[in-house]
Amino acid sequence: MLKNNHKITGDPCLTYKVLDTPNEDARSVANAALPSAICDNTLEAGWYRVTSFAGERMPTECVYGGMRCGTSMSIWMNGAYPDTGDVKTVQACAAHYDGDCCKHSYDIEVKNCTDYLVYNLVPVSSCYQAYCFGSELACPAGETSDNNGFTPGCRYEPCLEENHQTLDHWERSVNNTDIGNLCDNTLTPGWYRPISAVGNTMPTECPVGGYKCGTSSPIWMDGSYPSSGEIANVTACVGNYNGGCCTSSYDMQVKNCDDFYIYNLKPTSGCYQAYCFGTEVKCPVGETSDNEGFTPGCEFDPCHSSNYGILEGEMKRSSNYTLQTTDVAIEDSRLTTGWYKIDSVTGNDIVNDSVVMMQCGTLYPLWMEGSLPDVSDKTVDRKVCQSGLYSTCDQEYDIKVRNCGTYRTYYLTQLNVDKSAYCFGTFPVPDPTTTTPTTTRRTPPGNHPFKRRVFLQRTASKRAVSFVNVNMVKEKCPSYEEATQNDKNNRLLEINTVGQSAPVNQFTISTASVPPNTDPCATTEHINDWQRSVAFATDTTQICDNILAEGWYRVISGAGELMPTECPVGGLRCNTAKPIYLYTDDLPAGEEAYPAVGVTVTRTAFASNYDGNCKHTEYQIQIKNCDGYYVYFLKGITGGCTSAYCFGKELPCENGTTSENGFSPGCDTFPDVEVTPFVKATLTEKEAFSEFGVLMVNSQATFECHANDLTDGYKYKTRWYINDIEMKDAVVEGLSKSDVEAGLGRMLEDH
Repeated sequence: MLKNNHKITGDPCLTYKVLDTPNEDARSVANAALPSAICDNTLEAGWYRVTSFAGERMPTECVYGGMRCGTSMSIWMNGAYPDTGDVKTVQACAAHYDGDCCKHSYDIEVKNCTDYLVYNLVPVSSCYQAYCFGSELACPAGETSDNNGFTPGCRYEPCLEENHQTLDHWERSVNNTDIGNLCDNTLTPGWYRPISAVGNTMPTECPVGGYKCGTSSPIWMDGSYPSSGEIANVTACVGNYNGGCCTSSYDMQVKNCDDFYIYNLKPTSGCYQAYCFGTEVKCPVGETSDNEGFTPGCEFDPCHSSNYGILEGEMKRSSNYTLQTTDVAIEDSRLTTGWYKIDSVTGNDIVNDSVVMMQCGTLYPLWMEGSLPDVSDKTVDRKVCQSGLYSTCDQEYDIKVRNCGTYRTYYLTQLNVDKSAYCFGTFPVPDPTTTTPTTTRRTPPGNHPFKRRVFLQRTASKRAVSFVNVNMVKEKCPSYEEATQNDKNNRLLEINTVGQSAPVNQFTISTASVPPNTDPCATTEHINDWQRSVAFATDTTQICDNILAEGWYRVISGAGELMPTECPVGGLRCNTAKPIYLYTDDLPAGEEAYPAVGVTVTRTAFASNYDGNCKHTEYQIQIKNCDGYYVYFLKGITGGCTSAYCFGKELPCENGTTSENGFSPGCDTFPDVEVTPFVKATLTEKEAFSEFGVLMVNSQATFECHANDLTDGYKYKTRWYINDIEMKDAVVEGLSKSDVEAGLGRMLEDH
């Protein structure tokens, strides 16, 4: 093999080419094999160095009969080697297989470079002729030597891969206490190398009590490990579950192969005995490590199926999809924070190119800045941008990404903006006529308990408190922000109290709110979004009604149901840039903005722009008085985002205050009262004769709700739950402190 790694200029000791590689022995005069004859007729004239472990010197005696050095006519040097630093011209002779020792000859030069020789060679005149170098050969397979695996001194070497077998059982770890059935009675005698990630060293201390290493009677090494290259004769002791450390033993050898140990093992005399190796153990379920999933360094594994949820079939998250008026926008403001894997025909990786509003099946899509990580990168932090009215990065969130090889998982945070969602995939959504889409969300694993609270309401006319179930936690009433966040997570158990907390943003969009020929008052489409209040000033402009389906809606927000009749000058109200209000200046004299009971009227609504224009965009709406509430016939807005209808003028009560509905007016402080209920259970037995005249004993259980920290002046309500299912027949209201203490808040077996 020829390597051109030096230029042929200057001192040949520095400017040579390499003729071969260290592990080649084909040009050795000891090589009589001719699997593929060498011919130097294409050799480029110049200085060469030989690096083979077979030797660098040309033979100086005739290679009689040729057929050596991997060729037919073997070239030897007819002359002596020069002294250190000298150059000598000599004759190179080609020995022919007919016995002629110099069938062909060539003038070559040799220089002694002190530590090595270099040769100025010329190409040969015909094939098959080749220069000979060295006199050694590579050791046979399974042998090695002190000459880098070449003769002389070849010997058997158990450290070589072909001379030992492997043991790959993580269960052999001395710290594995799982009861196993490993038994080495069928082990073939010989050298073994343990290769499991738990380690390859045999324990040198007794595994007291047995039942380790995946067996009943673990075998440990009574002795010390040898130095590099050495073999030690040691004793392999069998530990026993009865406490014995060496109830039986075997002679064993161990060799230090520098980077690992090998062991000369014998089969055991009986079961269950097995050799122990290593000290590490498997990481707990749901964890991984850089050591193939074994200790040390175990950490949370986002790629394990127990650690992530699945967003399956949500095809419209594709950046190739634009939100339609008939769609319900994807809402990741209700997504539980955690790890997710995506399973969609439109693509499973997060979009990392910027997208504009209305893409990905939502109003405010989110895309990732940066590239997907490699598997070796493990978990990486990334930023995602929320596209909005002003740019494709109005707001940023932090996420994490893990490359699991064939798929990625993502740590997604719950978004704080309604109608916003993460984008995944770039392929078009399949034709619905050929595809039946199904959407499945599996929430990330974890502890998501329902928090059962006691809500206390104080008003001018009455006080009341509701008991929830007997597993109630003792804590303060939640703040408004806590209540809305819990509701978005769907974790807060709905409980009925006299004073309700302010509702969260909820806006259901449908293609038809009322069937044809049906009274609009019967609509089931509700707008429940307190941030539409004209009193709610904003600079985030999150609500946009461009995807609002045409139809009848009832407003049920605690902020109020009436549209404002005065222009919100300058816009930026109702959590939108261009709030829509009810215009009344064009009404006939004496006509009210809102109709009488049962009457439907058509009205004009205008969007107020942030530039001060109170008549930026006109909309025709209808209003009907349903005797106790109003319903509105609304259409989606035009001219792009962000614009939305306003309803109500109130705001949620501040933290620490409340009112009849949790909104202004009338917000007032309430007492910070906590109660801790407990249950008394009794079993009553009565004797009675059955219809067949047999004396029977009937038992009936009674459960009484009590609390030691009740307060006079309040009325209490007890409610009973079994496995989160309310026993509605057991509800008791209007109980005084003495009533509760008397056990009147009870649940009977009949309930």
